[in-house]
Amino acid sequence: MRFWKKWLPFLLVNILISAATTIVVLILWARANPTQQLTIQLQPGVDTPSTQVIPQPTLPSLSEAVITITNVFGAGNIDSEYIVLDRVGQGDLDLSGWYLIDEQGNKFVFPAFDLMQGELEIHSRNGVDSANKLYWNASEAMWSSGEIARVLDPQGQERSAFTIP
Repeated sequence: MRFWKKWLPFLLVNILISAATTIVVLILWARANPTQQLTIQLQPGVDTPSTQVIPQPTLPSLSEAVITITNVFGAGNIDSEYIVLDRVGQGDLDLSGWYLIDEQGNKFVFPAFDLMQGELEIHSRNGVDSANKLYWNASEAMWSSGEIARVLDPQGQERSAFTIP
């Protein structure tokens, strides 16, 4: 008990001095490094466009291999079924608008997603997307033996096909 009575005032003073020092440093930093503000002034009488134009990514040529389907695992079982895609080629590949399709016309449309070097798994079941796994959120298995899985770009051009063993 004596220990706390002896050291408690020093601890409280130390806390107060540390807090005051931190506040002073933050105030000095804010004065020395003001935030930059961007101000846009419109000229009177000039119409501004009401829609925003979003540039579409340039697609690689069809002669260039960019993605391949390497395998389908657990075909016919929704709980273990997934397809593996592999990025071939250099750099990131923007998969926005690309899709994976089966022979029945079931389509998985890729979200805004950049595929880097390596593999990507697309699971048929429900799940939460991550950096290397996407989920179709299908209610039943999508793949069966002998079926052909295809990856198509936004223009509907086939970029990869795989016959499921």
